[in-house]
Amino acid sequence: MSIWKAVIVVSAGCLLAAPARAELAWVPARDGFAPQNAVVGGNESNGERLYVCRAAHNGGFHPGKVRAAFKGCYFGAGGAEHAAPSYEVLVGGPAVWVPAQDGAVPPNAVRGGREGSGETLFICRASFEGGIHSGKLRPAFRGCNISYARKEHTVHQYQVLALQPAAPANPNTAQFDCACLHNRAGRWVPFEYAWSGGKLQGSTLPVDQQVAICQAFAPGTMFRELKVRIDRSNTGGAAYTDYAIKSYVSQTKSCSSVPAQGHYDVEVQPGTNDQFIRIAHRGTASAVPATPAPGTVPSQAAFGCACVNNGAGQPVQFRFKWGNVPFKTLTLDPGMVYAFCWPYGTGAHASPPLEFMLNRATDGSAAFTDYALPRVQSPTNQCSGVPKAGQYWVRFQPGTNNQFLHVTK
Repeated sequence: MSIWKAVIVVSAGCLLAAPARAELAWVPARDGFAPQNAVVGGNESNGERLYVCRAAHNGGFHPGKVRAAFKGCYFGAGGAEHAAPSYEVLVGGPAVWVPAQDGAVPPNAVRGGREGSGETLFICRASFEGGIHSGKLRPAFRGCNISYARKEHTVHQYQVLALQPAAPANPNTAQFDCACLHNRAGRWVPFEYAWSGGKLQGSTLPVDQQVAICQAFAPGTMFRELKVRIDRSNTGGAAYTDYAIKSYVSQTKSCSSVPAQGHYDVEVQPGTNDQFIRIAHRGTASAVPATPAPGTVPSQAAFGCACVNNGAGQPVQFRFKWGNVPFKTLTLDPGMVYAFCWPYGTGAHASPPLEFMLNRATDGSAAFTDYALPRVQSPTNQCSGVPKAGQYWVRFQPGTNNQFLHVTK
């Protein structure tokens, strides 16, 4: 799987756009799901968004389009429209759509895949039947090849997704305060970060990739503390732990220019039987979390937890948020459990309100419904140790012929 190195840049507490080459990435998905930061490739004639995807076919990777009702990535090949339930979605940005025609490929075009013979396929989109549909391009096509109504179509006037060139750095003004995380854990790692108590920003660190977390820095200003929160659980639940990370001045927003002291590894924690991961400073034996580690908390009621178990036998989609932060949309695979746990720390046993919405529809449409998930006090944030009163199940709702899901105790 081809992934561009991800870079996150923060200035005054807000996410800023880095060069597109640094932020675009292909993320595995299935059954019509697209992450929140998926690249929009177009829309249906009714306005419903279509996202850029790609799927394996006959030894190649073919760009196409996805939305929830498709239940997969739709792409054209051999004159026909194909649907792949497992695929990858393009996320990140920024990038731009550049007009072209008759097979032309502009500079900085995003490589979206390849033919089985190895020829590069680029990402394009074209107007067709009242909508805009993303597809694939190479010069021999003489146009953008899209899929629609079970057929593959070639449109000679189209747009190509291209990277935005990075602006040249000015050594007198372009300084940044940065820390770099390197994923050595062998799995995708969800994480959140914030500068000096600001709002948490969420992202994901791909396997064997690195991410630079940066803020704009001017000489004479004070450093702001960087907090990074990672999901330490390797068992399918959620065990977020805070780490205080020291950042360093860098001339660019790239890990290659960040001093060695500012590099940290996300790795499997020794002595946990591969159950947990941690952040460790490069060249040191360990790093100390800013909050107690899972399973080692001193209090018998260290967390407020609710655990959602998928007993439906199929992937289910849900949204949630703590307090006033934006909603996150996730997919829970069959037989898996997701832990909603808030660490109490040494203060009062209180937590922000938890809002939870389940997509009850099983036909690929969206029917999100709010459910109250009262949390219980727990000595651990692992669902195997959360009391029964905090366990919830997603199952088929009786009397709906398996058309709808619901949450039950």
